[in-house]
Amino acid sequence: MSGRKILLLVAILMAGGLLEGAFSLRGHLELGPSGCRVHPGRFSGPSFSFEEQRQLELPAGGAVRLTNAFGSVSVRGGGPAGQARVLLRKTVFAGAEARARELAERVKLEVGQDAGGLVLGTNRRDVEQGELRDASLETHFEIELPSDARVVVSNEYGSVSISGVAAVEAQNAFEDLRVEDVAGPVT
Repeated sequence: MSGRKILLLVAILMAGGLLEGAFSLRGHLELGPSGCRVHPGRFSGPSFSFEEQRQLELPAGGAVRLTNAFGSVSVRGGGPAGQARVLLRKTVFAGAEARARELAERVKLEVGQDAGGLVLGTNRRDVEQGELRDASLETHFEIELPSDARVVVSNEYGSVSISGVAAVEAQNAFEDLRVEDVAGPVT
């Protein structure tokens, strides 16, 4: 074998090694806003949490319908009759607390009513369209309901835990969905 062929073989092997290393490194360096690391369905990096809490009236045997995007949902039965306690924790991944607070103040708990009870969610999608270019946001719900309440949850990214209620209809695209101690039907 000539010297040129050996050099060509070494050059091809080195180029292949460099390409393999670059693709491997690329899979681990997914940086998002302000240097926050983005993992499938999760953010990490500098973050700040802000809470919004409400106490709402819920008719006996009423339903609570919740739609959430990024964040966990925890629903627990056993609360006072006729009341729903809702805690919305907004975790903003941003480089500065002032910027995080500004975004958290724009994200609001939305409460509506329908014939069966309460409809809960946030205005996150409205804020996301223009405001989250340099930050990321998770919305976590903790809800306490009476034991006779029915629950309908639709969550995209984040764990869902529901216990101690009358009936459950839940869907979760990613992460765990845990339902226990439900008196009636579960879908």
